[in-house]
Amino acid sequence: LRSGLHAIYIDVLHFPIMPGSAGSLLKDDSADYGTLCGIKYQNNRNSIWLLYSCVIAIVLIFLRIVGDFVLGMRVRESMLLVVGASLVDLFLSLIDLAFARQAVKMKSRDLIICTVMSFIVSAAYSLSYLGYLVWDVTSAWEECQDKSALATCSSIHAQLSAHGHLVMGLGLGLGLPAALLQLIAAHSAYAMLESVAPR
Repeated sequence: LRSGLHAIYIDVLHFPIMPGSAGSLLKDDSADYGTLCGIKYQNNRNSIWLLYSCVIAIVLIFLRIVGDFVLGMRVRESMLLVVGASLVDLFLSLIDLAFARQAVKMKSRDLIICTVMSFIVSAAYSLSYLGYLVWDVTSAWEECQDKSALATCSSIHAQLSAHGHLVMGLGLGLGLPAALLQLIAAHSAYAMLESVAPR
């Protein structure tokens, strides 16, 4: 496990650039192997679901960050917190990818369990972030669209109320699928335990 965690640390610092082909099949010792982002893995269902779910989730989170930055040009005060939370989500997803690439290569039971836990933590964070976002926007709508409560409507909530549908669209349209993919990856990693002999 210690060697696996050390390899993950190296992966986070030196993650390779995606090769010319995003995915390809190789032949090695009469078994089919695939590559994704420089990761060589045995071409079975669980490894494929694990890696592709993880990579697609990272792409969705990155797109959400880009959208948050663009929207933040109009909703400056409140979007700083949203962008920061999305960056944390991206960082956790990169840690997931580092765990996943070691799990499919080393086939260590302890490392696979750590991979499952990492994806569960990331999915929980993503869903918590979405829950907070929905609560914040709906609170802004209640506070600023009620004429009797306009006096208590803060400038941050006024901006959120005006652009609430865009904020919710970015969060739910990109964040929710990413969280679901993280849960799929966690399930796929857990399924890999069946092919690893217990210690």
